[in-house]
Amino acid sequence: LASGEVRSISWDSIEAKSVHSYKENKPSSTKQITRDDFISFFRNDEQLNTLSNDDRIEVFSQVLPGSSDFTVELLNEVLSDYCVENIEVNETK
Repeated sequence: LASGEVRSISWDSIEAKSVHSYKENKPSSTKQITRDDFISFFRNDEQLNTLSNDDRIEVFSQVLPGSSDFTVELLNEVLSDYCVENIEVNETK
């Protein structure tokens, strides 16, 4: 998405803005989604499959709140979950 561009997605009767844009440009006419709404959507494969690859990358890249949340263990777990065998994360000090 271009900077400031908003793409809407809908599920059931809930409309949400893409994660990055939603925080910056919360529209007044859109119902705010709750944590339970988000988790329910995220755990429902049928609903999750309505997201484009770009939507998924945007959510993935924005979901962690800070750099301290990135650990060697987390990154290696993600690589393992996606069967990426040609990349290894090592910690340096």
